[in-house]
Parts: sequence; C-alpha cells; structure tokens
Amino acid sequence: MGIFGYGNIGKKVSEIGKAFGMKVICCTRTEKPGMPEMVSREELINVIYPKSPGIFPGLNV
Repeated sequence: MGIFGYGNIGKKVSEIGKAFGMKVICCTRTEKPGMPEMVSREELINVIYPKSPGIFPGLNV
C-alpha cells in the first residue's frame, strides 16, 4: 500500500494495512519516494493530506 500523507490519519491507515499483512510505503513532506514508482508498483494508494498548494505538486488537485 502506498500512502501519500503520513500525518495522524495516514499513520492509522498504515497500522490497519500492516494488520492485514500489507507492505506499506509512505510519502511525507520530507521523504518522497518517486510518485511514478509508487503508482506503478503499488496496488492500493491512499492520498491523505490537507488541500494546501505545494504539498505534493505532482498531484494535480
């Protein structure tokens, strides 16, 4: 599972994923694995972050 946004909610989602035996990769403001890499290799991606400009510029929302 890939998680964009590893705040309080992202951490809880990560715990749930791990409880189901998923491997979890997180993308934070400071640690950003390549978005194309994460999208191409993960089956499930969660996007959890406040709608603020510039947090994840690759996400066009």
